[in-house]
Amino acid sequence: MIKRQSVNKKQASSQASSQSSSKAGAPIRQVTLEDYAPEAGSAREDEFISYQEITGFVHEYMRTIAIATGVTIALALLYVMTATPIFTAEGRLLLDPTLNQERPAQSGELRVSIDSPYLQSQIVVLLSEKILNKVIDRLGLLKVDEFRVSPPSFFRRMKAKLFGGARGKQTSFMDFVDRRVAIGKLKAGLQVRRVGLPHAIDIGFSSRNPDMSARVVNAVIDAYIAYRLETKEETAREGGQWLEKRIDELRILMNSSARKVQRFKAALDFRISGVAVEIAETPDRDADKGGADKGGQKGAGDARGKKGAKTVVKKRRVSLEELESEAKTYRRLYESFLLAYTEAVQRQSNPFSNARVITKAERPLSKSRPRSKLVLILGAVVGLLQGVGIALMRRVSDGSVRSRAEMESRLEVECLALVPAAPEGGESVELDQYSGFSNSIKSLRMTLRRRRRNREALVLGFLSARSEPQCSNIIHSLAGLLVDLGEKAIVIDADLLNRTISDRYAVQCKYGAVDVLEDECELEEAIVPGGEGMADLLPATSNNERLGGYELLSSDKMQALLELLRRRYDYVLVDLPPLRPVIETAVISALLDEVIVTAEHRHTPLEALLELKQVAHSAKVNLVGSVLANLPR
Repeated sequence: MIKRQSVNKKQASSQASSQSSSKAGAPIRQVTLEDYAPEAGSAREDEFISYQEITGFVHEYMRTIAIATGVTIALALLYVMTATPIFTAEGRLLLDPTLNQERPAQSGELRVSIDSPYLQSQIVVLLSEKILNKVIDRLGLLKVDEFRVSPPSFFRRMKAKLFGGARGKQTSFMDFVDRRVAIGKLKAGLQVRRVGLPHAIDIGFSSRNPDMSARVVNAVIDAYIAYRLETKEETAREGGQWLEKRIDELRILMNSSARKVQRFKAALDFRISGVAVEIAETPDRDADKGGADKGGQKGAGDARGKKGAKTVVKKRRVSLEELESEAKTYRRLYESFLLAYTEAVQRQSNPFSNARVITKAERPLSKSRPRSKLVLILGAVVGLLQGVGIALMRRVSDGSVRSRAEMESRLEVECLALVPAAPEGGESVELDQYSGFSNSIKSLRMTLRRRRRNREALVLGFLSARSEPQCSNIIHSLAGLLVDLGEKAIVIDADLLNRTISDRYAVQCKYGAVDVLEDECELEEAIVPGGEGMADLLPATSNNERLGGYELLSSDKMQALLELLRRRYDYVLVDLPPLRPVIETAVISALLDEVIVTAEHRHTPLEALLELKQVAHSAKVNLVGSVLANLPR
């Protein structure tokens, strides 16, 4: 908003200076607050990107974006057509905790609750090398090309033969390498994941061969179930072996306790208890061979001890109750361990697993990768983003004027109109009076009428930095609209090199503005009268291309000619030559009351506008505004 006010202030000051320098001596109009009022929404337009700017950007670079998108989609389609299809087979394994509850619990069996950590541990087991090795051996994957290492090159084979050592070591090493490669490729294609909250695990495998993918999944499931059964069987076997050893020890202790009871009863005849007695204890192997001694065989036992059998004699105070209690305790322990051993043998012969297959892997009917629709959609999105990125890079590196803000920032004058490209059927605004081109010219006409207020006539020049035919079209259309309102207007074609207006509307003319300045003809002979809805034209003919034509246009004779036309017409519109090739353009512009800078969208460089502003400031040209032409419709 502050920037807009500064532009209006400069405009007001330049207008006041031009009015003071006018030879007509018109009174200076008092500046009001309306001259400083910014346009509605100008601050908002400067700060934000408008919808029109976005649509204009898309329309401008539509071809670039379309080409980039089409190329990316074509590459994506080529990838889909040439990529090796990958098939994924899936199976589902259920770890059912109710299977353990459906059979009676056996003594010594440990039941594990199935929770999240347990499921994660089973996933690790499924991906372990022990399971993978079982799958490799079962399916013979070492002989499948998909799981084999790529064949070594000729130089590697020669190096192995020359420096590889013994052939047996080479074969062993290659077998190791083949198995490690097969494990790596098998693990890379295997997917194991938990299915939500249920105790289910999904197992999938991706392969180029659909049958192989299903076989691998089923082999992994079978290997996992077999591993669980083998683990339980091995655990039961180890437990049975330990129980067997323990039962032997308990049997010896139980037999020894029973003999003690029998000897006690035989020695004391059930009448005395709690006294010190001598109890002969022989090794347990004697008890297995000869049994227990009874009352009448005491001497025989002593005799055997004398012959060499080692007898341990202990003297302590015991009772019949203690001996019987000890014997019963050992018997109960023996019976409980014997029962546990029986159950362990049963578990070993009939192992049980709580894992079962609920979905068997079948041969997939369609490929899982690449996903054709997804690849094409991603290709379109990536291509669109790439096209927009290329368009932005072109936009940044272009350096030409494209918006009202760029015009105003470079020239420091207000942009009076944004003129779209002329209609395709021609350049006359009468083709469509409600088109964007026609409305822009009408808006510019209202601006000129407001600026001519309290003036006898307005001599206005249109200056461009480069040769721009569209700007000449705007001048002729603007003059015609002024004539439609009853104003007197004439167009002077001072662009001797291009002669855009003269070649279009005064092809048969014999004289031009330079001829009038050289006094070779009268002014009336050189003016081409306009028809209905057209302004008069002072053309530039081909005879005016000789050297010195621009010098005449910048001389005092040109100033006198402008004063003569000022008294005859209300508006004198001058189509000035471009600034770059013609040096005298700045001098010619200084002879006019006001000058409007014209530029074409995506054609006029921003640097050229800066140069034009500096030259106009040095020549004291009264720049009052600018027009951006040839915008996309």
